[in-house]
Amino acid sequence: MIKELDIFNANYHSLILKKSFVLVSLFIAVGLGSFQIIKKNKDVPRLRLACLSPQLVNQSKESGSIDLAFKACLPELKSILESRDISVPDEAIKVIVASLISYKSALYGNSVATEFKTLLNEKLLDCDNYALLTGYFVPQIQLRFVGFHGGAVGNHAQIIYPNPSSPLLIDPTIGLIAATSYDDLMMGREIEPLKILNFNEQKSNSLKTFTPVVVDALLNGKYRPRDLLYYFESIEHFSQPDKYDRYITPGGKRLRNGN
Repeated sequence: MIKELDIFNANYHSLILKKSFVLVSLFIAVGLGSFQIIKKNKDVPRLRLACLSPQLVNQSKESGSIDLAFKACLPELKSILESRDISVPDEAIKVIVASLISYKSALYGNSVATEFKTLLNEKLLDCDNYALLTGYFVPQIQLRFVGFHGGAVGNHAQIIYPNPSSPLLIDPTIGLIAATSYDDLMMGREIEPLKILNFNEQKSNSLKTFTPVVVDALLNGKYRPRDLLYYFESIEHFSQPDKYDRYITPGGKRLRNGN
């Protein structure tokens, strides 16, 4: 009887120690995870394209074509992407150039423009305007226009370059590109800092604080299916007048309910 009691006590104490070890390990892991988030954000520095001068941006806006800018920036962007071990076809780089010209074409602000010529002359653009302008610059390239509402990035529009072997998330509002697919994004898969290219230079408006929000959401897998507002497969569909009741999505329901 005494031996059985000793065995019970020994097993009980062993169980307590194991539970304590698990709790301590979990506490340490959570602590390290929090520290890692801060460190990751600092590992996504701003980049600058020397090739994309204000004159080249203006030329692209005046002509409605990014051909000269694409030729000028192709070598530099290839070098940057290769240094991050990001392999994409030239047409993807053309989309990146289009997004960065759109980003540099106007400051962030309210706009209801949807036509190409009107967008080229706007002084202010918001997220869906930047996405539209990017799409107009490369009409021959297949893109997906996605919008979110109520989640980690709030009410925001972005672009997916859906090439199966080299997908990209493109955010022309803040001049950001990330090597990820739509599926990985919506499954909350974390993106390595080296796979995020941050070209944001607008320092005098709300984008200064919004860019870290998007970067954090990408780094730490904060996108969720419940936040999807829309997913358009063509610029023709995307450019139609806003009617939120057509968004049969979780984000659309939330927006209609005023949340």
